Amino acid sequence: MKAGSGGCPVDAALTPAGVTGVSLGSQTLGARRPLHATPAGVAQCAMPTAYTCLGTHIVFSTKGRVPSVDDGWIGELHAYVAGTMEGFGATVFAVGGTADHVHIAANLPAKLAPAAIIREIKKSTHVWAAARRPGFAWQIGYGAFGFSAAERSRIVGYVKRQADHHKTVSSADELRALLEEHGIAWDKRFFD
Repeated sequence: MKAGSGGCPVDAALTPAGVTGVSLGSQTLGARRPLHATPAGVAQCAMPTAYTCLGTHIVFSTKGRVPSVDDGWIGELHAYVAGTMEGFGATVFAVGGTADHVHIAANLPAKLAPAAIIREIKKSTHVWAAARRPGFAWQIGYGAFGFSAAERSRIVGYVKRQADHHKTVSSADELRALLEEHGIAWDKRFFD
């Protein structure tokens, strides 16, 4: 190992055999990458992985907010949602909701865009649910709100208490309040 630019050690083993100077966007394949020593003294690349905490509170409704998820299968639906999210690499903290909507509290994986994950969750759960309940469908759209690790227990508790919460608040009113709390402009046409 020898010193590279900025005095960082470089490892010739990181250069693929026979490949030098091939550009891929802003990267040059075959270029020697600086290494940094970890506290344990083990040499690693400067940023060997991505460190993320993408806590996200996701909300989406049944088509037309029709109360089509009854007590007989709401638990199965929530378990299916959680399993599908975990299949995409999310860490699910809670899934809750009522007859007309679902809430999810999860850390999303950095490798996929939130919109892509939510689209796939809705598509997969729609197919699963419609096979058991003909005519079942999700409404187009969703809400996704970030939360920090410090807020996690509050959000998880909120998701788990949905049945009690909706004894006094409609799902449309709840979504409007969440949008306002997070400074997101909303269109009245989608709430009529």
